[in-house]
Amino acid sequence: MRKLLMCLALLAGKAAVAQAQSPQLIDVHVHCYDDNRFAYPAPTLQGCSPAKNASAHFQETYAALRKAGARHVVISGSPSAVESWMRKDSAHLFIPAIAIDKPDEYGMDTVRLKQLILDKKIAVFGEVGAYYAGSTLADRIWQPYLRICERYDVPVAVHIGGGPPETPYHGSPNARLSLGDPFLLEDVLIKYPKLRLYMMHSGEVWL
Repeated sequence: MRKLLMCLALLAGKAAVAQAQSPQLIDVHVHCYDDNRFAYPAPTLQGCSPAKNASAHFQETYAALRKAGARHVVISGSPSAVESWMRKDSAHLFIPAIAIDKPDEYGMDTVRLKQLILDKKIAVFGEVGAYYAGSTLADRIWQPYLRICERYDVPVAVHIGGGPPETPYHGSPNARLSLGDPFLLEDVLIKYPKLRLYMMHSGEVWL
């Protein structure tokens, strides 16, 4: 009986330590919107949201994140959407990022990107949806941005894999599945050895 009690005590102690050391939930891929870019139905943690406007979508997503025990959440969207969500983040969950398909989207250039980083308006560059615009991160147009991200140690989050069904027929005529091949990132990783980069969707159809 004494040995049994000692074993139970040991197991209870290990369980308590394991609970105390359990990792916190980090979500690195949450889309955010404001009224300028909200399109129904928008994605949320459980799939597609029934929310009919940007405000309702935020409330639903935020509640789901809190319920799931999220501690850190990378939100990506337009600069105005990210700024709006950051203001409403009472629990201080969010890490700001920028969703961008083309280098000049939102009037972006290298000067503005550098300023957004220095002003701590963004901490992650992405989701980069180069696939949707018919390019890859290895293309010349993205190199100045990657150099800045490497210099300031800003992670790059890139969309890899395909997109929704019939993507080229619904707003992204230059999207091609071949552009979502993870091996197209190989030259980028070799060229920028200190660049931190993560693949959205884990390569999806290329698994």
